[in-house]
Amino acid sequence: MTVGGSTFESNRNVGLHSSFANELLAKRLDKEGYYQCQYTPGLWRHKWRPITFSLVVDDFGIKTVGLSHAKHLKNALEKYYEVTTDWKGHLFCGIKLTWDYKNRTVDLSMPDYIPKALTRFQHKPPSKPQHSPYKSAPIQYGEKIQLAQHDKASPENSPKLSDDKIKHIQQIVGTLLYYSRAVDPTLAAALSTIAAQQSHGTQAVMDACHQLLDYVATHPNGTIRYCASDMILALDTDGSYLSEPGAKSRAAAYFYLTKKDNPNSIMAQSWPPPPKQNLHDTAARKPFPYATRSKKWDIRNHPPPSQPTTQQQSDSPWTP
Repeated sequence: MTVGGSTFESNRNVGLHSSFANELLAKRLDKEGYYQCQYTPGLWRHKWRPITFSLVVDDFGIKTVGLSHAKHLKNALEKYYEVTTDWKGHLFCGIKLTWDYKNRTVDLSMPDYIPKALTRFQHKPPSKPQHSPYKSAPIQYGEKIQLAQHDKASPENSPKLSDDKIKHIQQIVGTLLYYSRAVDPTLAAALSTIAAQQSHGTQAVMDACHQLLDYVATHPNGTIRYCASDMILALDTDGSYLSEPGAKSRAAAYFYLTKKDNPNSIMAQSWPPPPKQNLHDTAARKPFPYATRSKKWDIRNHPPPSQPTTQQQSDSPWTP
């Protein structure tokens, strides 16, 4: 397990991998006063103890005030399972956690993940640095609408791949998807496009995978830093029209919690600056960030503060 600053792990052979084992664990923890939150699967609390933990398979990531409450959970689990502990909480679900309590930050990284992936797929580092995870369509100056390119290098016109090479593409996508969700969201657009084409893989899709591997080889140490904030939900949205193969469009958003007037936010650092007139407080006023805080939270009677939303349209799959 990891206890909020700490981690526990259940090591019994039965494990917690099946739904039956998870239901059995819930019954056992219920006797000790623990329950799973109604609106957030995998998030657990105690009826009165100041402790919260996240359960992923058999890894427990714990946040608590006072180690006595973490030890109470540990003792409850040890009645049925073998438990290992990391009281400093340096590793959770394969993600390295670097805590800075003075500055109230935590960095998430996976320093060995990309080198091992490159070795697994026998991918050599590029001769030149690759700073783009995906090939963007060339800008057509003067055109109001830029459609997807349909040249010889486009996926639908590219030679078909064998089943083994298609499986190779699927393995690359699956390996990098977890890494992207955990510590490097810059891969998301590329992975989304490749995943939509992988079942009918062509040489163009394989080339896109190689460019993505070149990108992570150039930038192998993706890191996300979480800071203490005012819990202001900010959104950066992006969209493009008919810019993907198969006459498909793209819409995406990056959600993050920030402070009021935060100079380090994406909106403050992006260039060119997003249009100020698109900042509004209606689209992001959603109850889900607050449902976890309390089941009794009434979003109608206690609306959250204004949420900044940045909107931007682009014809390239990734706009930094």
